[in-house]
Amino acid sequence: MHLASRWSSVTGALTLLLCSASLYAQNASNAQTAGAVVDTAASMKRLRSTVDSSVAARLAEGVPGLVVGVFRDTVPLYVQSGGRSVMATGRAYDRMQPQPIGSITKQFTAVAVLDLAERKMLALDDSIGRWFADMPAPLTQITVRQLLNQTSGLGRYEARFAFASPSSADTVVRTIVSLPLAFAPGSRFAYNNANYYLLGEIIRRVTGDAWHEQMRRRFFEPLGMQHTSPCSPVPADSLVGYMRAGGTPAARLPIPEPMTGAAGALCSTVHDLARWAGALHGSRLLSAEAYRLLHTPAVLPDSAANSYGMGMVRANAGSLPWWWHNGALTSGFYSQLAYYPADGLTVVVLANAFPAELEAVDAAIYRAWRGQ
Repeated sequence: MHLASRWSSVTGALTLLLCSASLYAQNASNAQTAGAVVDTAASMKRLRSTVDSSVAARLAEGVPGLVVGVFRDTVPLYVQSGGRSVMATGRAYDRMQPQPIGSITKQFTAVAVLDLAERKMLALDDSIGRWFADMPAPLTQITVRQLLNQTSGLGRYEARFAFASPSSADTVVRTIVSLPLAFAPGSRFAYNNANYYLLGEIIRRVTGDAWHEQMRRRFFEPLGMQHTSPCSPVPADSLVGYMRAGGTPAARLPIPEPMTGAAGALCSTVHDLARWAGALHGSRLLSAEAYRLLHTPAVLPDSAANSYGMGMVRANAGSLPWWWHNGALTSGFYSQLAYYPADGLTVVVLANAFPAELEAVDAAIYRAWRGQ
């Protein structure tokens, strides 16, 4: 499995949990010309029209509620939302209400680990056995770097909790380390939530803080991200996630935090995600070398195609690179965060539905911005 075609489908219903499923292929029609675009009135008119039409189309197709935001650095160029947060009551969709962002959490986790490496608190090529003394010998071959770039070979843990949610993170960690390797570490790419779950535990064992507490201190508070934190129970009259498996969307129960951990337990808002992207891509969080690692795919022994860096996927719009990650949750939420470095644009998409048919919205917005 690789990302050259924007993720092959993952077997099993539970692997939809947090997995960036339904990720899309960038095709030749998205080709762009190099060079930044000036903020002209025409560009803004095209951008607004495309955002408006994208939101309207998804609402017409049955997505309960969504927001689409386009930013340069942290400055909003255009933000549009619509629909309902709760279909049963007709409550209007609230773009300021934090919602689950699923696997976009992995990007935060990757940056937190790279930050620790830059502070010499760990090394990317350390064996993870350094923090798991009772780990079976084959798993001690795995390095921190291999967890980050999803080449560890760890087994998948979700099916072990198909009928009962884990009571604690320790339960999940014990399960992960008890599973046999699926392949030799470093030999293949396989998107797996277990990689980032263990990274969250490594953050805790290195710093003494829970992974999300470390993020709060290092990133969320300094950046003014007041609405980003592990998801907590939300009153059912405020926000509901919906699965759209045909017919009327069905309300879903939230996924408990111990099930997801640092692989996908954060909630956030469109504006907080823009603050994050502005700081990350504006060189305010990591050194140039650490930032390069985020969006540079791992080189595999067999030269197999791979587009996953560390919590970030690299794609191309013609000759221009762009970087993204999404989150697709079986609790009925979808999120997408994309950055287009040639123009310094960030596109954020959030919806209280899955599937939501929103995978290509950011590319359509970028084409409109460039007049393609």
